[in-house]
Amino acid sequence: MSIEIIEASLEQAALVQRVMRAAFAQYDSNAKPAFAAHRETLADVTAAMRAGGALLAMYDDEPIGSARYRLYLDKFVIERVAVIPECQGQGVASLIMEELEALAAAYGYTRTELCSRVSLPRNIDFYRKRGYDIVKTDPEGKVTMMKWLVDQAIGIR
Repeated sequence: MSIEIIEASLEQAALVQRVMRAAFAQYDSNAKPAFAAHRETLADVTAAMRAGGALLAMYDDEPIGSARYRLYLDKFVIERVAVIPECQGQGVASLIMEELEALAAAYGYTRTELCSRVSLPRNIDFYRKRGYDIVKTDPEGKVTMMKWLVDQAIGIR
């Protein structure tokens, strides 16, 4: 499987939304707290992309994965990492995360942050294997995870 990770343009926001919805469909739409991805409109996705950007994972010119990111003064926040169900478990999310982390470093960030849920241990394990640590758990079961981006050449954070 040859996958290309590309920066999504605002004109591709509908593709980002389509992949996200396909991936998040497996999660209970009645979960508490509710998954925001279930109710995001195209306008919401476009606005989020304007606050940072998005990536698409493409296979044979078809989108099979996506993720968004936001740029803050002190951190690069990763959001809505999504892979369509039939392509999950094939390394697509890892490729997306590698690209997001490289992008964060290129922007000059020293850390990345993302959120997951205690109720999704497989997702938490995935991020932990990539070097993310839980830094906060809220009463509703959402966890904030953070990773320091290490400069491999000089070994500092």
